[in-house]
Amino acid sequence: MASVDYSTELAKAREDLAKAEAQVTKLRQLVAALSALCTEDVSNLNAAELAGPVKDMGLTDAIRAVFVTDSRVWLGATEVKEQLDVRTFDWSSYSQPMSAIHTVLKRLKATVLTSREEGGRTVYRCIGNVERRIRERTAGRGVQGR
Repeated sequence: MASVDYSTELAKAREDLAKAEAQVTKLRQLVAALSALCTEDVSNLNAAELAGPVKDMGLTDAIRAVFVTDSRVWLGATEVKEQLDVRTFDWSSYSQPMSAIHTVLKRLKATVLTSREEGGRTVYRCIGNVERRIRERTAGRGVQGR
């Protein structure tokens, strides 16, 4: 009867699992980042699959990932931070996270987000395909969409 070293097998399996999880995280990040830039309808993507951890992303990509998981939801800066906390974003390099979030939201508003006032605060969501096309057409004429 052959001797099996189960501790070695377990260590190998754990190593394989860690590699697979890292690959899944990379693919989630890629899909989230690309779908934020996509002009095609990506609503058929499983939101739960995109809602993975953002701990290895930069703040801008992490915020994009939050909005991409459900582009119909309006979120304020506080809700964005809560989503990033749930998804294990690493805040260690930020002394004022809310300030950084507001800065990124304002910058993304020019390209992939739209905003409105709601209850005395600004909330954001991903722009839809129709709104994106309108923005693209009016951008050349000096008209600024909201």
